[in-house]
Parts: sequence; C-alpha cells; structure tokens
Amino acid sequence: RLSGYNNNDHDSYDHDSHSGTDDDTTNNDRADDDYDTYIKVLFDFSDPSSATGWFNQNDTVMGGVSDSASAWVDGHLVFSGNLSLDNNGGFTSTFGPINEQLPALMSGANAIVVTARGDSQTYLMQIRNNDNTRYIQRFTTVADIEQSYILPIADFVSVDWRLSPIAGAAPMNVANIVQIGFYLLDKQVGPFEIAISSISADSL
Repeated sequence: RLSGYNNNDHDSYDHDSHSGTDDDTTNNDRADDDYDTYIKVLFDFSDPSSATGWFNQNDTVMGGVSDSASAWVDGHLVFSGNLSLDNNGGFTSTFGPINEQLPALMSGANAIVVTARGDSQTYLMQIRNNDNTRYIQRFTTVADIEQSYILPIADFVSVDWRLSPIAGAAPMNVANIVQIGFYLLDKQVGPFEIAISSISADSL
C-alpha cells in the first residue's frame, strides 16, 4: 500500500467569494497586460482534445479493487471513481502525458496552481522528473466551489515509488519536470470527483 508525506497546508483562491481592496491592488498588482509574466499555463482543459493522453492507474495493479477514470467534461478534466481498501488496495491516480515543454514553462516558477472544483477530499499532486525521481504535495479541496490551490515549489517532498519520503533528497528542480499526476489515497474510502480546469506555473 502506498504511504506518503501529509501536508494539507496550502493557499487557495476562491473565485466565487474573493473581492479586492485598494490595498490589495497596491500590494499585489498584476496588470492584465503583464499576466503572462507571472502565470504560465501548463494544462488548459477548455477544449476536449486537452484531455488526450491522460491515463489512470489504480491499486488493481497490486490486487486492489479501486477504480477511477479521467474524462473531459464542460471545460474540465474530471478525475473520478471509487476508493476501496479491499484486497490491501487504497489508491487511484491519473497522469498526464510526458511533456518535454514543462521545464521551459516552469522556468522561474515558485508555485504550481491547480484550479479545480473539489469534493472536500485531499488530493496528492505528483511530479515526475526526467530521471524518474518523484515529488509530492497534498492539497485539500472545497466541495462544489472552483478555487485555485497554490502549491509552493519549496513544499514538494521527494518520495520513492511507494510515495514514502526520501530523507536528505535534493529539493525539486523544475528544470527536470516531465509529467504531472494526481492521486486519491489516504484511506478516503468511497466515491470521489475533482474537476480540474487548469494547471499553471506561478512565478510571482
């Protein structure tokens, strides 16, 4: 069974409820014309073809019975399914295609931003590098509200293939990133669904 480092501390931006002030504008000025200076879109799921190449891997590879699927629905990549602990199982996952453009898009970034509508479950983002090293970070979603979840690069933790932390490992280097994926695990038994509208790199 996969284990892992548990870090539920993250920043999030509520698209439905956030309102700015003059001070906010002064301290966090991101003029529309300069938006691309700070944000680089890694995955934008506005088009059905954007979900091409995403695939699922579940605990069935280890004898479990959990199931999941990834599908494009109304401008979102929807990762959904059912998590079961039967037969020593307990994880589902979805991974994007290998993308050799990710290092250039991630250059200078200090955070990855996942914009999604969640279900109150805690999901795990996994980064895979070109040398097959892995880094993870968890984020807890808010049910039925689309928000942007900010995952600082500095908070990603090096793990082995079982998602167990590797002591003394080097920090994640964005120049090596080639794949992004998501897990649902941590004994969160039952149905789940997260609808992701975009994944971006933030360099502010």
